[in-house]
Amino acid sequence: MNTKSPHKSISLNFTTLTIYENLIVSTVHEGVLFDTPQLEQLEEIFALYFNDRPFGFIANRQNDYTVNPICYTNATAIEHMVGMAVLCYSETNYKTANFTKPFFRKPLEAFFTFEECENWIQQLL
Repeated sequence: MNTKSPHKSISLNFTTLTIYENLIVSTVHEGVLFDTPQLEQLEEIFALYFNDRPFGFIANRQNDYTVNPICYTNATAIEHMVGMAVLCYSETNYKTANFTKPFFRKPLEAFFTFEECENWIQQLL
């Protein structure tokens, strides 16, 4: 996986995305409530950049924000996503990611380093 040179960075009103060849890293902004409208915006990006090929997703939990895990049960356009790695910065991040697991229809794992996230995604690809 070539994460050394991103193809593109995109700033949305709730997150900053870095898009690589087969990976997207999302850094959600401080204080955001991530729910269905935000997921739908991400799904549009997924369809645009990874319409017909597999990719991984890294949720960079650098900032403090809230996720409504119920929104994941309605996700429709993540067909080609192989899984989500959550980059955690605290035990709270880690526990939250593990709480979210049952709601997410794809593999989801929490890690404490970017390298662990990247390696796990590579195994899924």
